[in-house]
Amino acid sequence: MFWTFVLFAAGAWVGCSHGGPRGQAYSFGPAMEGYSVTVREALLAEAVRQAEGQIQGAADRAGFVWWFFKGYRRGVEGTGVTVTIDDGKNSFQKGFDAGLAYFQTRDACGAQSLSLADFGHELLTLKGLYSSGFETSEFLPANRNARWWVSFRKGVVDAFADPQDPLRQRLFSRKKKPCVFEGYLAPDRGGWVGRRNMYDRRFVVTEILSVGLEAD
Repeated sequence: MFWTFVLFAAGAWVGCSHGGPRGQAYSFGPAMEGYSVTVREALLAEAVRQAEGQIQGAADRAGFVWWFFKGYRRGVEGTGVTVTIDDGKNSFQKGFDAGLAYFQTRDACGAQSLSLADFGHELLTLKGLYSSGFETSEFLPANRNARWWVSFRKGVVDAFADPQDPLRQRLFSRKKKPCVFEGYLAPDRGGWVGRRNMYDRRFVVTEILSVGLEAD
């Protein structure tokens, strides 16, 4: 199933149509179904406005809009991690960067009200094995056949342990160790996930509850 957004002058939602000046249709893949009406109403008009101002061609504009949502979502996640897509000069990259910048603008003036729950993220407290290293931040949740990329929200690691604390050093060792994390699991891959895009989903950790001994 594909969402089709048709631009009309009125600027209001009718089904899955949204206002705009040209009467042009933009089609997106099933991933758009993961965005709530709240998110689409907050972001789509601005995303389309910027796409029409910066990007030529309907397909590239659709890509810009799709990645605009992902860039904004990355801002809501609060990890400070950005993304480089291919050569960093394409419409996808421009959309991602524009979405992140739009989040930062809204957040700075107190207008940012969207939550990760609005983006379909699920709040979970889970035990699993975590390992860290060069281009690695892997979490294997217990009792799930899954491999997630972990991003820590800003301030979470510092709140858990000081830089010189052996517990913090153990957390970021290459060896797998049992950990209990609380955080938000993305509903989809959310764009590029980890080294070579090898991970199922991204898990945004908002609290580190425990770090166990490293496995041999």
